[in-house]
Amino acid sequence: MASTPNEAIQILTRRGISVQSIRAVDQTPVARPTTAPPVALRVRAPRGLPRVPWSAKRHYFVFNQLAASVRAGVSMGQSLRTLANSALKPWELTMVSTWADRTEGGESLHVALATCVPPIARSTVGMVRVGELAGAVPEALGRVAEQHHANIKFDRAFWLMRALFYYGALSLPISIAAMKGFTDAFSAYEADGGGNVTAMVFQHIGQLILWPFGPLTLALWLILSLTARLLMRPAFETFRHWFAYVHPYMRGRARVEGIKHFCWALQRLSQAGLAPYSAWNAAAEAIPNAIVREKILDIGRAAREQTKFAELFSRSSLFPSDYVNIIQNGEFTGTVPSALEMLTDAADGDFSSKTKQSVGIWMVSTMFVMAIIGLATATIFAYYWYNVFYGRVLSGLDATIIFRIQG
Repeated sequence: MASTPNEAIQILTRRGISVQSIRAVDQTPVARPTTAPPVALRVRAPRGLPRVPWSAKRHYFVFNQLAASVRAGVSMGQSLRTLANSALKPWELTMVSTWADRTEGGESLHVALATCVPPIARSTVGMVRVGELAGAVPEALGRVAEQHHANIKFDRAFWLMRALFYYGALSLPISIAAMKGFTDAFSAYEADGGGNVTAMVFQHIGQLILWPFGPLTLALWLILSLTARLLMRPAFETFRHWFAYVHPYMRGRARVEGIKHFCWALQRLSQAGLAPYSAWNAAAEAIPNAIVREKILDIGRAAREQTKFAELFSRSSLFPSDYVNIIQNGEFTGTVPSALEMLTDAADGDFSSKTKQSVGIWMVSTMFVMAIIGLATATIFAYYWYNVFYGRVLSGLDATIIFRIQG
């Protein structure tokens, strides 16, 4: 076996084979993608940690600070120790300290983070793993912080909408209690032949709030609150992501967000020299939406060593045809990382547009729902005022007197 390219050319020439040039090829075998999750996702988690996912705000705080520390040249273990000192809760201190112990012991950061999935998002672990494979850990940490910062702003836009919906729905039983208490107080006033009208109105409304409308309102509030908390449990993650994937107001944003982070990760891994099928599967783990992630992974599992990026992109309806053309041109000209960077920029623009579109549609929908709730409240007041109250006022009067009054 030849030890240098020149020696190889001489050997082949002596055997009658004409060779113009030759170069060494790295023969290091690359692990084949499988349907099993990465090793990082099978690490045993520490005992006693809550399994409720972290909020986007907490993700942003931790990984933004971590990215700044690592970018400044601070070691990963020391950066995590500093973060642990600012932990808000004891279990969070335990969690971050465990990461510091593992990284100082020689483990990769993504392996340490994978012990806490959840509360750490799986896509966060995947993005950190991409950074470690591509030699771009600070950039990957910054990308994680950027993703969750965008989610914070998106959630903030829905906070007022959810509050209006919740409290609008809860106001309906109270409206019924107020109007029914008012009409019952009038009946009691007539039956007693007088009395303190204000006190009687508040007395009857208070009695109706104590039972049954107060407990009914409380039960409705508990149902809404517990349902929201239950849907945030890890067992419902696939359902939440499926709902976002198919919902007409959110599906565009969910899909483009996945493409945006996927193309960024793919560009970094391609630039680092990973084969297309290896880079594809590693980059897919950085996609936030579980449904989009599985669709991309299904394509990567069927890839082979000779499979090109353009072929992989063309197998999914998630990517526009323009993306396939850009990748084909990048592979033809040998500028795949630049082509993927172009796709990342395009997806960033689409993501901003889809986010604004989703917020706008949700605002219109919220106003429509509030209009329905307002109409229901007005109907309750009109029913008790014009039907029940007027009926009791006019009850027992002579029809001729009513006729003269109306005349």
